[in-house]
Amino acid sequence: MTKIKRLGGKSILAITIAISFMLTLFAWGIGAGANKNTMNYGSGNTNGAYSLTEESISTDEVADNVSQKATSHVVTKNVSLNIETVDYEKTTESIDCKVKELYGYVSSSDENVGNAYNNVHKYAFIVAEIPTEKLDAFLNYISSEFTVTEKHISINDITSDYVETESTLEQLKVQRDTLLSLMGKATSLGDIIEIQDKLTSVNSEIQYYENMMDRMKNDVEYTSVAIEVAEVDRETPVETGFWYEIKEGFKETLFEIGHGFRAMVIWFVSAIPFIAILVVFGIIIKKIVKTVKTKKSKGENDGGQTDSNSISKQI
Repeated sequence: MTKIKRLGGKSILAITIAISFMLTLFAWGIGAGANKNTMNYGSGNTNGAYSLTEESISTDEVADNVSQKATSHVVTKNVSLNIETVDYEKTTESIDCKVKELYGYVSSSDENVGNAYNNVHKYAFIVAEIPTEKLDAFLNYISSEFTVTEKHISINDITSDYVETESTLEQLKVQRDTLLSLMGKATSLGDIIEIQDKLTSVNSEIQYYENMMDRMKNDVEYTSVAIEVAEVDRETPVETGFWYEIKEGFKETLFEIGHGFRAMVIWFVSAIPFIAILVVFGIIIKKIVKTVKTKKSKGENDGGQTDSNSISKQI
């Protein structure tokens, strides 16, 4: 009975030792596996689990999400208009007021003197930025109020550039958030410096792409309208039709006659100094000729009288 109890005690002891050994091996295996997935914050360790490679900041899902958002085309518009007017000041003021009324703005404005011989007295070149949603209202106003001789509208599809820029920006923001999270967990000076350098570079890229996005959004939301305003004596007709062409032809003939008479008067008035000089010069020449003729006639008369007296004496 005592022997059985002794054997039972030895068996229990052996089992206990075996279990302890197995638990030790199991715990060691878990610790080794954990070390492979845990960041090493020790100084000077750059090859451990703590890494700033692109693999640790994967953003493929972000790119897919951004691409799915692009359900429609992103386009920009540019418009150019040529306008003729006989009332230059009123036209330019009306355009400026309409731009402000539609919550647009004038980005540039230049004015030049024209050529009267080409029936143009002044030129104004205005670039207005009009909200795209109100572009049709602005163009309808211009067409109804002024004589538009030329109109050109160009459309540029920037969908691919817009989506690519937006995707890149989202990826950079994910990288920034990841870096900020790592910054909060880092304990060594080397790791902190490495994260700060990477964070500075990412923030710089984010700023660049945000500016690019702002420019593209502004180009989409506002349409640039380049307007050339020419002050003329007579606006170019834009209507058509048989009787309209007859009427315009008659008016054109009268205009040309008036324009020709006007040009003749301008030439005559501008040539008065030259004409006056010619008149004075003519008067002087006439007096000289008259004086020469008078002296010549007097000389001939004096010679005739002398010959007569000589003949009388001889007789």
